[in-house]
Amino acid sequence: MLKNLSIKWKILSTLFMLGLVSFGGFTFITAKFSDANSSYLGFIDKEATSAMMSARAASGIWTSVVWAERMLQMDAQHPGLPEMRERFASNFKLAKDRLAAVPASVPSRKDDIEKLLASTNELQTMYEKMLQLHFGGNGAELPAMQSKLETLLKQVSDQAGANNTALSQLLDNGSKSLSASIGSTITQSFIFMCVGLVAAVCFAIYVAHAGITAPMVRLRERMQTLASGDVKSEIDGLDRKDEIGNMAAAVAVSVVASAESEEE
Repeated sequence: MLKNLSIKWKILSTLFMLGLVSFGGFTFITAKFSDANSSYLGFIDKEATSAMMSARAASGIWTSVVWAERMLQMDAQHPGLPEMRERFASNFKLAKDRLAAVPASVPSRKDDIEKLLASTNELQTMYEKMLQLHFGGNGAELPAMQSKLETLLKQVSDQAGANNTALSQLLDNGSKSLSASIGSTITQSFIFMCVGLVAAVCFAIYVAHAGITAPMVRLRERMQTLASGDVKSEIDGLDRKDEIGNMAAAVAVSVVASAESEEE
């Protein structure tokens, strides 16, 4: 095929190959980094968001506990009581809503989240009962409930802590996995580009050698033998349709002329 291509088209084919490798490399890198970006967004949307929601839920639970403990120190006529009751209930509700949303993103936490929600509901119910007794004038019954409350508080604390720790571990593992994935993407992209570049350079060298320099060297050698008086050896390149074929044809004319001169 190289015999039928002009030098211009040989050069253009080499440039086309280099362009093709560049385009292929760009497409490959774009696809790889698009996958990495999707993994990153999925990581942010799931593990990172769940860890944040879980931490904020735990904070909401303890905020409700603080409000409850403050109300247990007040009398029923305190002007700030209605607002505190509202905050107590709203913080518990928001905390439970946040916890309930975690299993949808991290299914592996479902069982533990359900246990924590159950304990949180039990804690809220106990505080509501204690507040009812306190404001109903039955405060004498509260000390008997204190031991159970402390046990329940420890249970919620342990479960919330374990849940946050587990999500933090998932977050850490996900971060390491994501970093490894991005590192692998960079390495694969570098290898792909190097292999493509080497292949393109090898193609260019082959085209230059087989299509241009090698036949020109043979033609030059034949011209040297012609100068030495050899009019019988074959001329390489007469079957070519490129510039080297034209040069070979010109040498053939010189050979014929030299042969006719010798005959005269």
